Amino acid sequence: MDNRLLTVIFLLNISIIFSQNNVIPIVEEGIAYHDRGEFDKAIEIYKTALEIDPESAMVFYEIGLSYYHKGDYKAAIKYYDKVLKKNEKYLLPATINKGLSLDNLGKSKAALKLFKRAVNEFKNEPRLHYNLGYQYYQKDDMENAIREVSKSIELDPEYSTSHLLMGFLQFSQNNRVQALLSYHYFLLLEPGSDRAEGAFYDINSIMGGNISVAEDDPKSINISLSANLNSEFSASELLLALLVAQNNEKKNKDKTEEELFIENTTKFFKHLGELKADNNNPRGIYWNLYIPFFEGLAESGHMTAYFHHITENIIEDSAVWIENHTIEMFAFEKWLDR
Repeated sequence: MDNRLLTVIFLLNISIIFSQNNVIPIVEEGIAYHDRGEFDKAIEIYKTALEIDPESAMVFYEIGLSYYHKGDYKAAIKYYDKVLKKNEKYLLPATINKGLSLDNLGKSKAALKLFKRAVNEFKNEPRLHYNLGYQYYQKDDMENAIREVSKSIELDPEYSTSHLLMGFLQFSQNNRVQALLSYHYFLLLEPGSDRAEGAFYDINSIMGGNISVAEDDPKSINISLSANLNSEFSASELLLALLVAQNNEKKNKDKTEEELFIENTTKFFKHLGELKADNNNPRGIYWNLYIPFFEGLAESGHMTAYFHHITENIIEDSAVWIENHTIEMFAFEKWLDR
C-alpha cells in the first residue's frame, strides 16, 4: 500500500480518537444534568459536543434521550433517526426509544411495525420482544402479546417488567394460576418498587377472587372456574379456591392473614411441582421457569422469609420481621444465590 495512503489513514484514525476523547467529558457533563432532570441544560451541553464531533452517534443518542424524557418525542425521533443511519453501537437502544416515542405520540401502528421489524433484525433481544408484546396488548391482541412477553422472559428472566406485564395479561384473560406465578416472580425480583403493591394486591385478588359465600348459608361456598376447564391448570385453579375456602374453617380461626397466605401459597407451589412431575412434555416459562423455582422455594423452608421479602415495603410488620430475623434472611438470600 502507498505510504502516503497509510499516513492519511493513520491521521484519520488519530483524528477520530482525538474527537472521541474530547467529546466524552462533555457528554458526561450533559448526563449529570440529565440525571438531575435538567434536560434543556443537558441538551445544550450535548450540542457543544457536536461542534467537536458532528457525527457522533453517542451524542445523537444522548440528545434524543433528553428530548424523550422532556416529553418532546418528535425531537427525540429526529435524533434517534440520526443514530439509526449511523448503524453503530447505540442502534438497539435508539430503536427501542424511537418505538416508545412513536407510541407516546399515538402512532401505535408505526411503533408496532418498527418493533416487528426490529425483532428480526436484532436476534434474541428481550427488550424488543417485551415492547412488541406491549404493542400487541395495546391492540388487544392478547395471544401475540403473551407470546412475545414469554419470549422476553425466556431470553432474560431477570427483567422484572416482563413478569409484571405477563401477570397483567394473564389476569385479564382470567388465567389465574399463570397470573399468580408471574406476579410472584415479579415481586421476587422487585419487592421494593412502587409497582410492587399493585402486584401484591392482584395476588390477593386472584387467591380469593373465584369463591363466594352463599347469602342464605354462610357454610356454603360457590366456586367459579375459568371457562376452559380442560386447561393444563384447571385442577390447580380448583385447588387454589379450596385452599382459600378453608381459611374460614375452625382449625384456621386463630391464624393470621400472614400465616394463611404462607401456608396456602406453600401448598399451592408444592401442588404445581407434583403436576410438573406428571407432565411428560413440559414446555414454556410456566413449566420450565416458574414452577421449578417456586416448588424448590416451597420445599426449602424459606417461605416465611420469602413472604416478608416480597412485602417489606407493603406490610409494616414485614420490615420489622426482616430487621429481627437477619439469620433467616441471610439463609434465604444464600438459597437464592445457590
